[in-house]
Amino acid sequence: MASHTLWRELRERGSVWGMFLTAMVYRFFGRWLAEPLLCLVVAYFFLTDGRLRKSSAQYLSRVHGRPYGRRWIQVYRHCLSFARTSLDRLDVWTNRLEKYTFNYFGEAHLVRLRQEGKGAVLISAHLGSFDTLRALAKRHNAKVHVLTDFRNSRRVSSVLKRFCPGMDEGVVAYDTTSISTIFELQQAVRRGEFVALLGDRIAAETARGAGRVSSAIFLGEKALFPQAAFIFAAHMECPVYLMFGLRRSVHRYDLYVEPFADPVELPDASRENALANYIAAYASRLEHYCRLYPLQWFNFYDFWRQPS
Repeated sequence: MASHTLWRELRERGSVWGMFLTAMVYRFFGRWLAEPLLCLVVAYFFLTDGRLRKSSAQYLSRVHGRPYGRRWIQVYRHCLSFARTSLDRLDVWTNRLEKYTFNYFGEAHLVRLRQEGKGAVLISAHLGSFDTLRALAKRHNAKVHVLTDFRNSRRVSSVLKRFCPGMDEGVVAYDTTSISTIFELQQAVRRGEFVALLGDRIAAETARGAGRVSSAIFLGEKALFPQAAFIFAAHMECPVYLMFGLRRSVHRYDLYVEPFADPVELPDASRENALANYIAAYASRLEHYCRLYPLQWFNFYDFWRQPS
């Protein structure tokens, strides 16, 4: 897990100036100027960060089933995809979605839940844009509590809040081990509200619960996934769905919702096996969407590295 922790720390230190400059240009001049600036910022990180290039090429090799070590244009496109999706997040946070088109797949599941007055847990990943969930919630007049880990993004968040004061709306500090947090969110689900969180990135090694992981086959090889999202979902005792917002083109997103479990059950006698099965199922669906949208996977570190 060392490579994962290191990447988070480097990203936090290195991306602040780029985010600040891009957000400032976006605010005062609009996207027409922020977009080309973004290409230059991405080019800088692409040229100066060998670890970034290596991890992207490793992922692209796996998702396409062929070596990508020398196809640097594809690696650059992968990094640029991340940056453009991040810029779209500014539009989401500032409610500038009038130019966007959203194609919904599986929306009927949420319609049924709303009609029945039921809440649910929505699990996503660092694939596409998690923030497009806000558009889906607004469409159905639903309240969503988004669990977010701020431990390694405090400086980036502080910069963005200056330009997007509404970005924290509905956000809950990520602590799936807090009894009070779990109780409050249980009550929210019982009121027919939704709780959303990510399930693919292991927390920093110093974080509580960071060692709770299970391995699963992902893009042809074993990788470690955190158990936290699925343990949390079991506590909620409600339906669980997978949700992914994938960028298809400029101002166009595909939003997918699909049933995962109803509910997540973790019997004491077979808890670890049950968790492994849920995580294997999650990894399989994540792989499915990675293959559909190969440039939308945004974990730029050695995801398949096993602890020594």
